[in-house]
Amino acid sequence: MAYEIAVIGDLASVIAFRGLGFTVVTVDEGEEAQQELYRLIDSKNYAIIYITEPMAQASASILERYQDQVLPAIIPIPAAYNAGAYARTNLQRSVLRAVGFDVLAESDEVREQIRDDEENGETYGG
Repeated sequence: MAYEIAVIGDLASVIAFRGLGFTVVTVDEGEEAQQELYRLIDSKNYAIIYITEPMAQASASILERYQDQVLPAIIPIPAAYNAGAYARTNLQRSVLRAVGFDVLAESDEVREQIRDDEENGETYGG
């Protein structure tokens, strides 16, 4: 079976992915993102689903539920208007779990942010 790649987020952040042949799903709010994320997961057509940071944060419980499944890989990406640390931190946690060390660490500041977030109960779904 040939799997597809999808991306969920606001129009400005995701429209360029259409040129790469990705399925582009535009949403304006977190609840809508959750519904679309479930729709894509349930279709079983997607190996990778990229989701912008704000929508990933609104869908954190879904990302957490699917974090240990091979398919689909649900990967937060920065949004055009909101490039916070959520996507990068999630990626770092996933890489750390996969390879056993943090190959993406740039500084102690990033590691400190991850520790602070974990202490505050932040989850990353990765």
